[in-house]
Amino acid sequence: MPIPSSYARLAWALPLVCVAAAPAVAQTTTSTSLFASPNPVQAGGKITLTAAVTANLGGIKVSAGTVDFCRVDVTGSTQCSPTDRIGSAQVINGQASLVTIPYIGQPRYVARYRGTKQYSASISQYQVTVNGSFPTQTSIGTPTGSGPYTLPVTVTGITQSTTTYPTGQISIIDTSNNNNVLATALLTKGQYGIQSNQQIYPVGTLPNSLVASDFNRDGVTDFATTNKTSNNITAYFSQAGGTFFQQTYNTLSSPYPIASADFNNDGYIDLAVGAPGKIAVHIGFGSGFQSGPVSVGASDFAAMAPGDFNLDGNIDLAVVSSTAPEIYLGDGTGKFTAVYPSIPGNDTSEFAASIDVGDFNKDNHLDVIVPGGTAGNVWILFGRGDGNLDASRIVIGGTTETVAVADFDLDGNLDFVAGVKGTNGEGGAVIWQGNGGVFQHRETLPIANGRNVSVTVGDFNADGWADIGETDYSADAGGSPSQAQIFLATGQPWGFKPPFTFAPGLWPRSPVVGDFNGDGFSDLAIANAHSNNVTVATVQPTITAKATASVPVPAGAGTHNVLARYPGDSRFAASESSTIPLTGKTQP
Repeated sequence: MPIPSSYARLAWALPLVCVAAAPAVAQTTTSTSLFASPNPVQAGGKITLTAAVTANLGGIKVSAGTVDFCRVDVTGSTQCSPTDRIGSAQVINGQASLVTIPYIGQPRYVARYRGTKQYSASISQYQVTVNGSFPTQTSIGTPTGSGPYTLPVTVTGITQSTTTYPTGQISIIDTSNNNNVLATALLTKGQYGIQSNQQIYPVGTLPNSLVASDFNRDGVTDFATTNKTSNNITAYFSQAGGTFFQQTYNTLSSPYPIASADFNNDGYIDLAVGAPGKIAVHIGFGSGFQSGPVSVGASDFAAMAPGDFNLDGNIDLAVVSSTAPEIYLGDGTGKFTAVYPSIPGNDTSEFAASIDVGDFNKDNHLDVIVPGGTAGNVWILFGRGDGNLDASRIVIGGTTETVAVADFDLDGNLDFVAGVKGTNGEGGAVIWQGNGGVFQHRETLPIANGRNVSVTVGDFNADGWADIGETDYSADAGGSPSQAQIFLATGQPWGFKPPFTFAPGLWPRSPVVGDFNGDGFSDLAIANAHSNNVTVATVQPTITAKATASVPVPAGAGTHNVLARYPGDSRFAASESSTIPLTGKTQP
């Protein structure tokens, strides 16, 4: 894979969208207040974050726009970077709200009103108290020796803390002899990392695109796919007990990309689906979706991303087609009007193309980042806040298929990662540092056999640093198997640990991040296009403590079933391991 140049200044300031700019109008300043209910809350409980937005002139309720709800990052910043953002909601009658499941401790949240043409942006912070103990899991390794036995014991805490670990001592219990305590041992600190379990959910045929959001407003992330050859949408809604129920909806013929947002300003998440010549909106009502408006669209679509690009308070769509990015302006009812830009030499027809949005130059106007496909470029489309965009190009090198936005170095400027399809079976996740119009290559994470690389970002170990999730596969006959990887940040800018790897289905693409099991931590979901299913990898941040117990031979002939017991401490809950057999002997 060609190595990207180490430094590139954005160029080609091409006006893209030919929309007449409205005369500048002074904005009315606003104030945003944030509160949570209930507060305090027990661990595992849900809270509702509610933001109230008022105009400072006259104190009237603001009736339009978007509020982002985010965690305050580890530096104390309230900038609401992508991996700190929990979700977004439209302002209705002066308020916007969101349900979430907070971490144990005293997490701080921020509500950021993005503003409109009429009203300025504003923010507010709020602290929540979450009472409870971090859960633990205790396990015994393989015993060695014949008497005394040496038993390795591991206590794994599920926690976002990188410094606090389970303390105290473990006991080895003989459950075959009146729960006699055979030995004790002190715990010492181990490693910080993640653990993951994967579940498979069937969907329709050829699910090329996946979206994640809280459709039913219960604080747990739901997901939906468009299924290209079965011409439908498969949606999974979370329910009590960590399970999902499935619903299927007919949609346009040959649907490809899917996006989620509140397109009609009623407080519920809707779905937008792109298909040849059309965009269909499926209106959400909490427990399901119903058919909504259909708008004229491009001849083909590869990816879509929502955002308010003209600051009218309604959600629009940025769209990738096979030839150029396009902007579709929303009217607040679920209908869209297309505005067609043109970028010379752009090709975004690659498998699993993606698009992302963010404010790269910090002018409070949404910008768009688009992969350039076989041209080896990434396009940054700087928003003017009135529906117009200015295009600039970065030469990445190699076929650029997907992009995702994050603040990898916590400097307050948005960076990006690009999934690059390499030659000779190699690919990479290429990371560029942003500084308001100037971008510099910082790191390339090699991906062996990565021929179709899809990237996303999330804080999977909840340490406040942006991590990278990726999927890749080879479409060639006899090519490499599918894989998914999570690259955890080291806690230093541009540093990443060796990846955590697992096997998804065939032709994985469109990875998305959400809390799919309601534990408050970020998980990863993947559409498997040729397996016709979705892999949901629930991820938990872990910190381990270890002990080695010297255990005397249990008294009494035969097999003794023993376990390790951790009594807990002031931060971590108690737990027991499963039993293992040890051979005892008759005492003299």
